[in-house]
Amino acid sequence: MIADAIDSYLRNDGKDVPDALLDVAAAHVRRSLSKNFGAKREHRVRVPSPSSKWYCARRQLFDALPMAAHREDDTPRSRVIFTLGDSVEAVGMLLARQAGVQFLTPDVGGEQLRLSSLIVPADFGYDSKEPFPIAGNIDCTISVNDHGECVADWKSMSDYGYDDAEEAARNPNAKWWTEARDDIIAQVRWYMLMLRLAGRGDGKMGYIIGVKKSTGHVCEVVIPHDEQHERELVAKAAYVWRHLRTLAMVQTGVGLDDVRAFTASLDGVNPESALAYILANVPRPKWAVSVTLPGRNARADGTFGPVEQIDTARDSKRHGSGPFVGFRCGYCPFVGACWPGFSLVALGKPVWRRAVDAPASA
Repeated sequence: MIADAIDSYLRNDGKDVPDALLDVAAAHVRRSLSKNFGAKREHRVRVPSPSSKWYCARRQLFDALPMAAHREDDTPRSRVIFTLGDSVEAVGMLLARQAGVQFLTPDVGGEQLRLSSLIVPADFGYDSKEPFPIAGNIDCTISVNDHGECVADWKSMSDYGYDDAEEAARNPNAKWWTEARDDIIAQVRWYMLMLRLAGRGDGKMGYIIGVKKSTGHVCEVVIPHDEQHERELVAKAAYVWRHLRTLAMVQTGVGLDDVRAFTASLDGVNPESALAYILANVPRPKWAVSVTLPGRNARADGTFGPVEQIDTARDSKRHGSGPFVGFRCGYCPFVGACWPGFSLVALGKPVWRRAVDAPASA
């Protein structure tokens, strides 16, 4: 639908781009330039958000709390890559509008749709009746016949990520559906749910539009409604919410009108106490594992010997069949806080290691 419309438009003579669309694209890029190249600011996800890292409860808590002292700085290279990715997304959305895709948001002023919902776990089959808020901004929404307003989430992708997404668009059994389930698929399904709760659409479908950064290819993956996944996401959010309430020492329920006061209370959480609490009470995901490497291995202090290393390989075969997503630890800015005693070792590919004693000889 969207990818085909863009391709068809680019193969024809095109038409003049209205100043209003140019302004929207320019504003998108301007925000990215300011965010990535301007003064550093603490990035916080104040309440459970569709864009949270749903594959790791620890990461969600780290992101929500004042943990700047425990966050690794973005590398110079990553700041450039983030900006290029935002620029690719701005171009993609401009092209889609030019191609006649019926956008509902953002409006001609570039204003994204912000949604806030109060989720009641009991409505999804859980015993808990305590509601929790979830809020976020949607990249764009489009009008789809028989479905109303639908989320269309734009992603700039590496060659690897794009090839996987393109395969998933054709193959419902592709590994991408497993790897991305609690990542970008979760984000889209949250927005599908929130649009349904807001009465703006039926929430039965959404889109992920991938743009391959190296070549400009565009693909789209239709994300169908999945009731079981929806229930899983509600359970994950309720779990994180309970820990946030405990850390903020808030004893009563928090409604949409109370979110501002609640997030202000998170600002007062002691980061060292929060870190100790998270390490003691919130386990890492099952895929976050380490491996022991015997023999002569470089260590952070310059010595060599046996080490324990966080396994950040992609599709590691050490852990059985199926996709292995330990690479997520390698991209996490809180890996040092989450894995006490591990330090970064700058090899051809940076790794996190800690020294271990050599086994006694027989």
